[in-house]
Amino acid sequence: MNERHDDLQEIIDAALREMAAEEGDGFDPQACNLAEFCRRTGLTRSRARTVRAHGFRALPHGNSGRRAAPGVLAGHTGLDWLH
Repeated sequence: MNERHDDLQEIIDAALREMAAEEGDGFDPQACNLAEFCRRTGLTRSRARTVRAHGFRALPHGNSGRRAAPGVLAGHTGLDWLH
């Protein structure tokens, strides 16, 4: 399972460890400065809010594993009807 969200989880964990080391014993991840978290991880504020809402876990994209529906041209055989 070598997907992108695994690497993102490592980045999130490292940022939280650094922030906890700087703040000390009273560190609460849910109350951490979101702007500082975004700066350390490189995430947008929207994505950082989503990650914080899921308990700082990087989840795969919602459409992960889905297959696209066949396109209109899937059954196309040629332009013989033009001649």
